[in-house]
Amino acid sequence: HIFNISITPIQLSLKLTPMGRKGKFIPYVGGGVGLYLWNVRLNGDLVDFDDVWVYVPDGIDIYPITTVDAWESNRISFGYHAFGGIMVPFTKRMTFEVEFKYNVAKGELKEAFEGFEPFDLSAYQISLGLNYWF
Repeated sequence: HIFNISITPIQLSLKLTPMGRKGKFIPYVGGGVGLYLWNVRLNGDLVDFDDVWVYVPDGIDIYPITTVDAWESNRISFGYHAFGGIMVPFTKRMTFEVEFKYNVAKGELKEAFEGFEPFDLSAYQISLGLNYWF
């Protein structure tokens, strides 16, 4: 089967540099809240555990295979994130940055996935970037 997930985060963060912005290495930590826009689609063959048939001579449970094309689109969830990293200045106003971020969010599945547990949208990311200080 094919399982597709698309997540677009819109986040508001606060970054703190506890040791200041002077020095060759500038560690930082931060966190914030986010609005997560997501879509999920499942296409393929799945076992239908609701329609069991028992093979009588051996007492074996037999479950049918069902073809599924289910999706939920334009879903919105709220969550939060925490991050930490190091900035390395290479000019007076620019730094190179390495960051680790962990996002936490849960999505409620409704129409096509009725009866499923909340969908875990949590993830981590490692990113590289450039900062310009105004």
